[in-house]
Amino acid sequence: MFTTRKDWPSITTAPWPVGAFTPAQFPGQLSVAQPLYPENGDEQACARGDYDGYWAQFGSTLTRYHRGDAYVRLGWEFNGSWMYWHVRDPQTWKSCFVRAATAIRSTAPHVKIEWTLSAHTDTLPGSKNDVWAAYPGDAYVDVVGIDDYDIYPAAKTQEAWDKQCHQPSGLCTVTDFARAHHKKLAVPEWGLSYSNGGGGDNPFYIEKMHEFFTQNTDVLAYEAYFNNSEADNVRSSLNNPNLNPNSSRRYLELFGRNRGTGG
Repeated sequence: MFTTRKDWPSITTAPWPVGAFTPAQFPGQLSVAQPLYPENGDEQACARGDYDGYWAQFGSTLTRYHRGDAYVRLGWEFNGSWMYWHVRDPQTWKSCFVRAATAIRSTAPHVKIEWTLSAHTDTLPGSKNDVWAAYPGDAYVDVVGIDDYDIYPAAKTQEAWDKQCHQPSGLCTVTDFARAHHKKLAVPEWGLSYSNGGGGDNPFYIEKMHEFFTQNTDVLAYEAYFNNSEADNVRSSLNNPNLNPNSSRRYLELFGRNRGTGG
């Protein structure tokens, strides 16, 4: 789920999306992507504690709708310049994250705070700082997450997959970090892509992701395929509409209800 980012009420107290997915309406687990502040905010004010009250309100919203155990992806993809809440100064950004996480926990003590980077972007925007300079510390992170798309460039061979997986912001590196820090791993967005050097309809990528999930079930909290068909986005859709028929077929074979039965 993604909240609207225009102002604090939209982010922290509006009934969408949390109120639309109470346990009675949707029995599955809820994952909510949250910017660290609205479009007119900034990380310095957040680090000072100016926004603590808003984040406590969000915790209350989760609790009110019986979603106090939700995964909350605070400031997700912070290493991407395309996100307005991306890291400007690592220390300030981390202080902002810590304050937001602490405030949410004050009213939703069972929440799962998730720190989610974007794969294949090793340095922070506008600097030479390594992406890991933005890690706020184990005390403030319950789940380490990574959004992984078939881009920069596509993984169409084992060699390309291995190279990407082990780079500083790669899937294998993030998984090793999560395991070493006794954290669960989330892959809340993954999918094919036609943009940014993406491989388009690439069944090999689907196979490698399934193989990865199977090999790392001990640490995996959850994974979610990003099924998108918008013309100006990744166009990863496997269903309604099926834009990638070869990958869709392979996904059903590996992840589908009848996997392993030949159905």
